[in-house]
Amino acid sequence: MKKLLLLLLPLCLCRGAELYVDVNAPSGGNGSEKQPFNTIQAAADRVNPGDTVIIKPGVYFGAVHIKRFGTKDAPVTFRADKVKKNRVIVTGADKAIRTKAVKWQLHDAKTQTYCTKTVHPYPPRVLYSEVDLFPYQSLKLLMTFEARPGVPGPRHGFFYDRKTKKLYVRLRPDGKYGSTDPNKHIMAVAPTKGGHTDGELPNSVYYNFGLKGTPGKSLNVIIDGITFETPSRTAVYVCGNDVTVRNCLFLGCMAGGVSGTFIGEDSKSAERFAKSSNNILVEQCEWHNFPLYEDTAELIELVSSGKISIKNPADRRHFWWVHKHPSRGTKVYYETGIIRNIGKNWTMRKCYVHNVFDGIANMNKAENTVIEECLFSRCSDNAISAENHPVNCHIRRNKFVDVFQSVSYQPLGGLPWPGPVYVYQNIFYYTSKNAFKDGYLSAFKIGVPAGQAKRPNVVNRKDMAGYNWNDITIPGMHIFNNTVISPKFRLVGDLGAPVQIIRNVNFYNNLAVVSTLSSSMRKKGEGGVKSYTYVNNKFALIRKDNPVFPAVKGQTTRNAKAVLPDWKQNSFVPAEFTPSVPVKGMPESFKYVGALQSADDDFAKDAGIKEEI
Repeated sequence: MKKLLLLLLPLCLCRGAELYVDVNAPSGGNGSEKQPFNTIQAAADRVNPGDTVIIKPGVYFGAVHIKRFGTKDAPVTFRADKVKKNRVIVTGADKAIRTKAVKWQLHDAKTQTYCTKTVHPYPPRVLYSEVDLFPYQSLKLLMTFEARPGVPGPRHGFFYDRKTKKLYVRLRPDGKYGSTDPNKHIMAVAPTKGGHTDGELPNSVYYNFGLKGTPGKSLNVIIDGITFETPSRTAVYVCGNDVTVRNCLFLGCMAGGVSGTFIGEDSKSAERFAKSSNNILVEQCEWHNFPLYEDTAELIELVSSGKISIKNPADRRHFWWVHKHPSRGTKVYYETGIIRNIGKNWTMRKCYVHNVFDGIANMNKAENTVIEECLFSRCSDNAISAENHPVNCHIRRNKFVDVFQSVSYQPLGGLPWPGPVYVYQNIFYYTSKNAFKDGYLSAFKIGVPAGQAKRPNVVNRKDMAGYNWNDITIPGMHIFNNTVISPKFRLVGDLGAPVQIIRNVNFYNNLAVVSTLSSSMRKKGEGGVKSYTYVNNKFALIRKDNPVFPAVKGQTTRNAKAVLPDWKQNSFVPAEFTPSVPVKGMPESFKYVGALQSADDDFAKDAGIKEEI
């Protein structure tokens, strides 16, 4: 018996202690369940390997600096007492405004514009009852709802006036998301936007949780079930390796949910991963900028119906991309992503990303990234941008619903080009609520812009002197065993077509019902989609006036039902399960063409936070 107890003792020690936090508890607690700490920081300052910090319901203001970590066998865990959205909220919001200690004053009764003073100038995000307000560039533009003169903007927004030091807000006049009076909402005003999250940050409000280790250090931290709200940049900043973030909701987070240390473009290949954050798992999380997509759809409808006219022809193309960049209208850009500054061995699994501009805007110098079983829905630009220099990226078993261009290969950082990138067993489709009406929409965007040779942030511009931009060989964009239903739109947006030939873009064993493979098919030239390799695909091309070029001649039909009988209902079960052709060098082989390998196969069906009852 004594021998058995001795064997069990090390296992018990590895489990560590439970420390409790309750924002409503008096100060001076010891972290026990009966006398909890009243700040998460107090627990973070005392944790040891194997300890679990259990956080009771409430709103916790200010950032948490974590400098004590776990081990591989005894991680440190910070978790909500129960996994439920908005049960445990860690916020960077202006406390006086969020708690309604200060009131909003009516500035203009006609437009229902309100103002108040804030200690945080130039907030990157302002939420009213979790609704994201558009950052207008001037008070006049806010009061006229113009993203820039002559171009409509979202029907709600904010502006900070540096002269008066006042924050102005205008909520939706039609009351779609509640009262026009901000005093009747929970107003979350983010702190001032900071720079890149890197190293020892000078200002804690850059993040909600800051895991402040050192590059290369194994942190072994688990974060579970917390709602993160309005930091100045990112919800969870990681300096170090080996971190898991799960069941977390990210609200008003400018640079997304989880960000690693910034890897400069000039860092050498041999040293970049010593500086980056590696071995990061983000799973069952949710990130959105609601109602960004609804705002996009509304702008398109206002212009297409004639209720608002755009006089300048130069403003008509993609006028609804107001969130993209200050040149488009926004004061603070939205082209970020749920994960940022990705290092080596990051996995994003079963996450729900919706109502955003980009789901993942740039992988930078990532290596061995896996994005699987995620749901990307209602993205106004790209769901996943596989750029600028990622290596060995796997995008698999995801669903992309109502996304402008789902997977992008458009490197802008110079050599080396991204790749290999593997896109397999994914489903792409559009619903009746899809906002986009033009032909630019596509499942894939592929092209290598020549203009990047002149970009100031490209460090190897000299290497591209005399580069042949019309004939490029990339490390590989391998697209296989996917199913696409896009009968009104093209399969690929080939940016440099029909001139730019891109070698080593490969389509194998895919199943698609699309209007056309590309809008460049009718143009003279051998670039774009005509330069790709196609093996054993089943393409149904709805638009009958588009030609079929030789490389896909035996793989196309005009009869969509011969490919997907119930494609109008977005059913992904093929007319028949046709055998796949094994392709050498691919990470997986599949029995049948298309994404589904059986009639009851499904992906991403439980993506997002797994709330506890």
